[in-house]
Amino acid sequence: MYFLDGHVHLEHEDMFPDLLESSLVNMRLAAGGKQQPQSLQGLLLLAELPGQSWGSVVQNWAESGKQFTGKHLWHLRLAGDSDAVICENKQGDQLCCIIGQQVNTVENIELLLFGSKTPYEKQPLIESVTHALQEDSLVIVPWGVGKWLGKRGELVINMLVDAELKGYYLGDNGNRPWFWKTVAPFDVAKEKQIPLICGSDPLFLPGEVKRVGSYGNIVPKQLNLEYPLQSLMDALEEKTVSLVPYGQLQKMYSFFISQIRLRFAR
Repeated sequence: MYFLDGHVHLEHEDMFPDLLESSLVNMRLAAGGKQQPQSLQGLLLLAELPGQSWGSVVQNWAESGKQFTGKHLWHLRLAGDSDAVICENKQGDQLCCIIGQQVNTVENIELLLFGSKTPYEKQPLIESVTHALQEDSLVIVPWGVGKWLGKRGELVINMLVDAELKGYYLGDNGNRPWFWKTVAPFDVAKEKQIPLICGSDPLFLPGEVKRVGSYGNIVPKQLNLEYPLQSLMDALEEKTVSLVPYGQLQKMYSFFISQIRLRFAR
């Protein structure tokens, strides 16, 4: 099995070593209820925002075999998937980072795209998802605070009930407060047997990198480190594979404080 954080952002490449350490700590905590493994395997879906370029820097580091010295000595290398970076330490822990992009559709609905072969061109939701699926991309439509309210929520539900559109996934994230229990598209996705991919979705605020790896899924399959994106997509397509969520949603106080900090940071 391996641990999956399906929604990760990075503000700057200099924070990448902290991201690795935080991921390892949080995923080890999630493994604490089970027999503690000698080494841990994790998968991070890292999404660049428009205007960011840290992805190419991290890939160049991996291509050159860069090492980071901190609490652990991390060695980076490229996977067979050109957008994936494998990070290993001397204790045998392996964190695989697949670098993709977060984009907004015409309706301002967020999408996470991994494995895309062409730059994203802004289109309506259905057209955007259809095009990405035609490129064999992993497509996640993530929940966000206020993102699925009103007409946008209706658009997501209409997409879910479209019997001809298949192969995408919905995303939950650790920024959702515990009292926000009802998310209508999640209920529809469950009825349609569409897996829910969970992720931490750290905000661009001081200290948020420590949340990476704290909310996600346990995938009860072996991860192919050479082709991790295809390995994940194969697991998601297996009807017998059940993603087990781990981690906790935000407490009420933490949710409101982070939202206030976010507004003042803009």
